[in-house]
Formats: sequence, C-alpha cells, structure tokens
Amino acid sequence: MQGIWFGNTGQGGYDRITIRDNDLRLSGAWHGISVYEGRAIVIRNNRILPIPGSRQPRGDHPLTYPWVYAPDSDALACGNVVAAQANRYGTGKCR
Repeated sequence: MQGIWFGNTGQGGYDRITIRDNDLRLSGAWHGISVYEGRAIVIRNNRILPIPGSRQPRGDHPLTYPWVYAPDSDALACGNVVAAQANRYGTGKCR
C-alpha cells in the first residue's frame, strides 16, 4: 500500500500542494509520501512509520522502510519523521 502518492509523470505535474501533519503507518511499499513533477510543494511535519515486519510482497526482499520522495519537484520537505531513515530527504529541521 502506498501512502500519499502524486505520480503519473508526463501528465503536466502538480501545483501548490501541501502535505502536512499526517501520521502514516504503512506496509509493503517504500513510497510514504511521493510527489513527482511538483511545483511549489510543501511536505512538512509528517510521521511515516512502517508496520513492524513489513516486506515487499514479491521475493525475498528486506524489510520495507517508507520515505519522503520528491525527485523532480520544487518542494520544501522538512520536519518529517521517517523511521530508520534519519538524515534522509525531508527529515531536516524546518526554518
């Protein structure tokens, strides 16, 4: 299960989206919060945790730890708590 997902790249993207103060518990996917092709995006103060023992559904995959991901977006991503991924994208202090 994905968390919060804005995808479908090549379709024009997304403008002025704020994703803030959510508490997500996920299993089986890495995309806790993902925004592709975003402009003026804010991803702030969310808590993203895996359900204990979560793994990808196919094959012998390691445990799954969801993340914040906005690879080709103009995003302010800060203050998010991402289990087992300290100092990763989106986990720094907000100014």
